[in-house]
Amino acid sequence: MQRLPYHDDRNDLRQGLLDASRDYFPATGAAGANADPALRMACVLGSGYAYNLAAAVEWVARNVSEDAADELAAWLSNSLTNGDEDGLNEDIEQTESAS
Repeated sequence: MQRLPYHDDRNDLRQGLLDASRDYFPATGAAGANADPALRMACVLGSGYAYNLAAAVEWVARNVSEDAADELAAWLSNSLTNGDEDGLNEDIEQTESAS
């Protein structure tokens, strides 16, 4: 397992994502019952995305390769801190602004 730009290794990144899923999205489950609907939706999406990103790294390790999982984790570690430096969403952002 390789060291990542902003995390010790891919399991440290996964743990951070799982912690975020649980701790930083307060308006989920019963706690969100009386929350503003927009806040609740943002929390449900954010929590789900963080949880699924952690799972995706492990899925790649199990079904593709350990090296590929390390590469994905390194990219996620950098991207979560620095944004989309590679412009990977530019194709979608351009079509959204054109409509």
